[in-house]
Amino acid sequence: SQYGELGKGQNLTVKLPLGRHTIYLTATDSLGYEDTVSVNITVKSEPPMVKILSPLNGQVTNEGETVYFTGSAVDPEEGELPDDVIVWTSDIDGELNRGRSFRTSGLSIGTHIITFSAIDSTGLTGEAEISIVNNPGKPEAVIYSPNEGEIFYFGKEMEFTGEGTDLQ
Repeated sequence: SQYGELGKGQNLTVKLPLGRHTIYLTATDSLGYEDTVSVNITVKSEPPMVKILSPLNGQVTNEGETVYFTGSAVDPEEGELPDDVIVWTSDIDGELNRGRSFRTSGLSIGTHIITFSAIDSTGLTGEAEISIVNNPGKPEAVIYSPNEGEIFYFGKEMEFTGEGTDLQ
């Protein structure tokens, strides 16, 4: 190796820097005779390690509900990656946001494949995926009058008001 002797013995564990390396092994017997063999190897950068912390895979939400997205993105060589290289996407809604965490209440109805990805300075990408379901919201009914427990007299007119709303 260009780094000099790496060690002695039959088994050796080392960490080499990125790049191409030629590793030599020399065996010497008790009479001083030697045999040398070599192997060419390449030490490459690893892609970022990414993990989706929330929402959970298979989580079910309802239309209009706030969903919290949180993930971690660590590159083995660079450490924590900056928010601008971290992207959340949905196969239905496209890019949702950038960074480790955000929240939204604007997911479209349907089953989303959510991808959390990060790219390191060498262009390697790490990805994690989950599936979440966003169901249609339910209609909501509200009575404005009469009030709970209100008393009315027989034969008198009563006014009833209320409304129903639906997010669809």
